[in-house]
Amino acid sequence: MTRRRWRDGGSPAGRVTVVEVFFDVVFVFTLTQLTRILEAHLTLATVGQVLLLFGILWWMFDGYVWLANHVPPGSRSRSCCSSSAWPGS
Repeated sequence: MTRRRWRDGGSPAGRVTVVEVFFDVVFVFTLTQLTRILEAHLTLATVGQVLLLFGILWWMFDGYVWLANHVPPGSRSRSCCSSSAWPGS
């Protein structure tokens, strides 16, 4: 009996799912909003706040990328499990 692996089946490695594109767009939009805040109020306190939020954004994006690479959403059950775990990453 052959053992099934997480990466068997599903979409090829070169394809991107709609969910992945959506979350990438959300992260890029958040980054543009941080740059707008920094542009509007260029003070030392604002730079600190933007750096703090950027660190949190980087941490969230890193968790999202790790999860998407280790459990690619190839089937509906994997998509549901991954989607429920994304808010925690």
